[in-house]
Amino acid sequence: MIKLVLFDFDGTLVDTANDIVLSVHQLLEYRNYPTLSKEEIISNIGEGFIGLLRDQFPEMESDLQFFNQLQDDFYSFYDKNLLNNPVLFPGVKNFLSQWPHKIGILSNKTEKHIPLVMEKLDLLNHPWETIIGGDSYEQKKPHPMPMEKALSIVNVSPSETLLVGDGIPDVGVALASGVHFVGVDFGYSSKEVLQNHGAKEFISHHDELSAHIDKINATC
Repeated sequence: MIKLVLFDFDGTLVDTANDIVLSVHQLLEYRNYPTLSKEEIISNIGEGFIGLLRDQFPEMESDLQFFNQLQDDFYSFYDKNLLNNPVLFPGVKNFLSQWPHKIGILSNKTEKHIPLVMEKLDLLNHPWETIIGGDSYEQKKPHPMPMEKALSIVNVSPSETLLVGDGIPDVGVALASGVHFVGVDFGYSSKEVLQNHGAKEFISHHDELSAHIDKINATC
């Protein structure tokens, strides 16, 4: 029986793409680098912006000082933009208001930014058991460490846990940890990409999530 539903954040619970895209554009302009399309940036959100920036700034691989400065520059822009346009995906509030068991967040987003966006969207009034970001521990998704930490905090087993996500790291951590996984086909990675990395089940709206959980429970 599913006792814990963990959500990825960007592209799964909340559409944050516009604010991230704006911040990357500002960073590239500040660094006098060519701009990228919105689609290129969005497709990399699930991996975290570091992977995207490594492609644009190959010198960061061998220059730790440059790497750290680049991160600081990005966050100086994102700190000002993250509350401009975040939007809940449809059905989120409906599911959270009806789900009788435990909920948590397992994201690669910087931990400090998550509750700020949640407060903006009136999500903090729900009883979150844990909120884990990409910098909460030494490793982030797809490494199993953050999932193991989440399961330990909430005191549930992998078989009692469902991860809802839209990115390759979400599929990876679910497979590595043995938790149930359902992908959303409205997020930042395409359904085909997630299927190629091992995802088998999908929802197209958060209103479908309860029925999907019932389906899992029926087979347990």
